[in-house]
Amino acid sequence: MNSPKTFPDGAEFKRYNVPGWAVVFLDARGILSVVSDYGDYGYWFGSIGGDGDIRRFLCDCDDDYLVRKIAPQEVYDGAATKAGILKHIREYRREKNYTKGFARQEWDLVTGGYADPESDFRTWYEETEIQDASEFWRGKREPQAVAFCERIMPRLREMLRAEMAAERKAA
Repeated sequence: MNSPKTFPDGAEFKRYNVPGWAVVFLDARGILSVVSDYGDYGYWFGSIGGDGDIRRFLCDCDDDYLVRKIAPQEVYDGAATKAGILKHIREYRREKNYTKGFARQEWDLVTGGYADPESDFRTWYEETEIQDASEFWRGKREPQAVAFCERIMPRLREMLRAEMAAERKAA
């Protein structure tokens, strides 16, 4: 029978308290579980390569990769959507693809408050006469997950590096 994967000290699981911010659980098989002020996340990194130590992997992986794993869904970015629509209207008017009247109508729809895509894409989408309007939707990474990576991960990585250094020294 296969024995369970363990950390060098023989533990299958480890718990890290990032003071005031998060509790992080690691499983030697590559599982990350987080409860934090910046959201709760979990992911199984099934193929981490190298020596297979999830701690080393987390120290080496970049934050964008980690955010894509723990929070894969993008959230609506109203400001980027609105900016993209206004840029489109300006460009199409400049190229004479839109009449002055049509461009003004669409510009007013975007900036007039009623169907402001910054806060309400659906209403703008239902009211606009621009073709293929769904293509203007813009997303961004989930802000709490980004904040987790910016604020918690540096502290966690420091803890993990110190732990691994102590293990090397003891060996």
